[in-house]
Amino acid sequence: NPVLSGPADSSYHLWAVAPQAKPGTEPNPLAKADIDLFRNSKVNIDTGIAGLARLAGGKAPNWLTASLEKIERSLRQFEVARLGQSRETAAHKLAPIYRQALDLRNQVDHSDLDAQAKAGLRLELDAKIEQFQAALKELLGLDVAAFTTKAGNVGGGGPFRGNSADEMPRSITPGREFHVRVHTAQATPEASLSRVWLESHSGDAWHVEPAGPLGPVAAAAPAADQTFLVHAAENAEPTAPFFTRTSIEQPYYDVSRPEWRERSFAPYPLAAWAEFTFDGVPIRLGQVVQTLERVQGAGGIYQPLVVTPAIGVRIEPETRILPLDGSALPVRVAVHTEGAAAGTLKLNLPAGWRSEPEEVQFHRDSAGDSEPVFFSVTPKAVEAGAYSLQAVAQSGGHSYETGWQSVGYAGLRPYNIYKPAQLKTRKVDVKLAPGLRVAYVMGTGDLVPEAIEGLGIVPHLLSASELASGNLSTWNVI
Repeated sequence: NPVLSGPADSSYHLWAVAPQAKPGTEPNPLAKADIDLFRNSKVNIDTGIAGLARLAGGKAPNWLTASLEKIERSLRQFEVARLGQSRETAAHKLAPIYRQALDLRNQVDHSDLDAQAKAGLRLELDAKIEQFQAALKELLGLDVAAFTTKAGNVGGGGPFRGNSADEMPRSITPGREFHVRVHTAQATPEASLSRVWLESHSGDAWHVEPAGPLGPVAAAAPAADQTFLVHAAENAEPTAPFFTRTSIEQPYYDVSRPEWRERSFAPYPLAAWAEFTFDGVPIRLGQVVQTLERVQGAGGIYQPLVVTPAIGVRIEPETRILPLDGSALPVRVAVHTEGAAAGTLKLNLPAGWRSEPEEVQFHRDSAGDSEPVFFSVTPKAVEAGAYSLQAVAQSGGHSYETGWQSVGYAGLRPYNIYKPAQLKTRKVDVKLAPGLRVAYVMGTGDLVPEAIEGLGIVPHLLSASELASGNLSTWNVI
């Protein structure tokens, strides 16, 4: 829910204290009050920048403690002096402190500290460096926006729809060539734009080259545009979670990239960066390359650019009971293409099973879903048990066996979830009483009625009025 302005308190319960976090012999001014989460009668943790010296382990070297204390002291003085100053003045005062953090980060890299101490200090100092850059970004009014675009250059008002992004497809496919526009802006001419570049996060061989010179910078409100021609790697992997499982029956996830274990998802494939220079220090701003979709009511909505296969395949429903009377099993398959495509669609079946038709041709002139394709599958006389059917699309020398859908909502980053185009079916020895009448109370997203129909009974879906006052004795099973 939206939070109203004003003070807000949260309570914490101190459950346990690590030995190294217990108070030492030095006096603790907050020990009696117990009003601070990190410094009280049971805990004494220095949460200031100077406290990072503990990451060096044992006795920290003098150069480290002195540098950290200097940065913390300078920041405290800055906080006091900041009141009443203009944004530009405050930025000039903050830049030298930022420089101290950069110099210390470099000194840690070239020091003789052990690997664990270096890793811990790098992590914390990098976080502080990002915070310095974020503060300078706000003080100087720096901005960067990166998005796919139809045009390869910007000029003379350009082909762009006003000062806005073009509406573009959400995804690109391996080997695809497209343009990216990086727009930068700054509220003051005291910062200068040094360079703009793109980076691929997928680890594949993406080819990126400027599509035109850096656009002119306006004197009144400095802004610039740079366009890039990007050729996605031919083997670019789809943007998908790095943790998967074969089915919901597997009680754990397989992790394909252990180094991403702390992330919510694998990184999006392409990011843009801009580096400004101010008072001799670099300020880097980055953004995942976006696409724009115009939604009725909401207007223009940015979504991260993702990589998908050229073709997706899905079977609906994903599970069915084999007909008890030996009749054919209906299988419904849909094909999604990211552009014009043609190919064949077939089912990989258990040994001895037959499909009518055996293969279907599909053709699309643009991106979108094909009309559903229906197969009639006749199973061989089988024992009771589980069986799997796999839909396969062949196009351009490639095979496609999965489909995907985007999950997410406002406030949650969208991400594609992939599923194999499989139908799981099972033969069960079921005997039903003749003339059995079944009523059913429908739930949200409920597929049980379809499963009951697979047993040879069409259930009656009870309405609210029937549940409230109907004669339910007419049904054998509810």
